[in-house]
Amino acid sequence: MTIDDKQKQFIRDKLNQGLSLGEVQKLLRNELGVNLTYLDLRLIADELDVKWSQQAPRGPVNDKTAAGPAGADKGLQPGPAAPKKVTVTVSRVSRPDAAVSGDVEFPSGGRGQWLIDHYGQPSLRLQEGGAKPTKREMQQFQEELVRLLRGDAGDAGDDLG
Repeated sequence: MTIDDKQKQFIRDKLNQGLSLGEVQKLLRNELGVNLTYLDLRLIADELDVKWSQQAPRGPVNDKTAAGPAGADKGLQPGPAAPKKVTVTVSRVSRPDAAVSGDVEFPSGGRGQWLIDHYGQPSLRLQEGGAKPTKREMQQFQEELVRLLRGDAGDAGDDLG
């Protein structure tokens, strides 16, 4: 998919404000009607003048004073505002090697991309440096994915959680 200069500026601005690629992906879809896969967005962002140091750090942090959602993103114990469910989305554009694919975000802060290939085999690739999901989160992911693909969750492009 090709994007215009206005959309590139939107991406650059949002990333420089410290938003994650997943958050920018949702804003693009909701505000501009542009559907990009996470990978496509990442490749576009690599070509832009993005101050990656503005991004919130991922992984364990020694500062135990962090609280709320920001603390949860940094690998600390989730605070009261942390999401309690796994968020699963389905890409509207399938990858060539997949019958269906999408993204997943775990309450512990981990993220990944999932796919089901043309033979029905599932695959999950976790984002490097992110928190590893717990067994319970993996079980929730599987349950939400099955529910979503069966059509029990409403629009396939909506977030669950």
